[in-house]
Amino acid sequence: MLFFEVFDNLHVGADLTKLFEEVEVERVVASRSHARIKIYIKSKRLITYRNLKTMEYQMKKQLFTEPGAGVTNDVCFEQKYELSASYTPEKLLPIYFDSMLDEFREESVLDAALLKNAKFEFEGDKLTISLEDNFVIKQRSAHFRDKLLEIFNERCGFSVQI
Repeated sequence: MLFFEVFDNLHVGADLTKLFEEVEVERVVASRSHARIKIYIKSKRLITYRNLKTMEYQMKKQLFTEPGAGVTNDVCFEQKYELSASYTPEKLLPIYFDSMLDEFREESVLDAALLKNAKFEFEGDKLTISLEDNFVIKQRSAHFRDKLLEIFNERCGFSVQI
């Protein structure tokens, strides 16, 4: 079902409405206590991390807050993209980089700094990332790599090797 068919009582600005009007909701999952709501979405257009966070906030505020109790459920998106064939991992990186940086920053300021200072080089589906060589980076590199693989492969449907 389309996003605003599932969440028909949600009212957001024109920009968010336009971004989400063709987004499909694949499923909605609540934790046992209903404290966390995870919404699985699929889109043919990239949605920036900031726009996802803004939508999460609006949903939390309008749909998932118990009136009078002051209890707010956590809302988060699990997104997948069905991008056109014109997208390649190499073309995606500069387009989606700021959004990736915001996402990394929310998890770890250090990982965001690593991403910002990294040098990326593509050879077909192989991505080589050059980072400064030090102890901290060696400790964070596996998480950094896994996060990028999640973004490129699971979320965007590529088959990138790092």
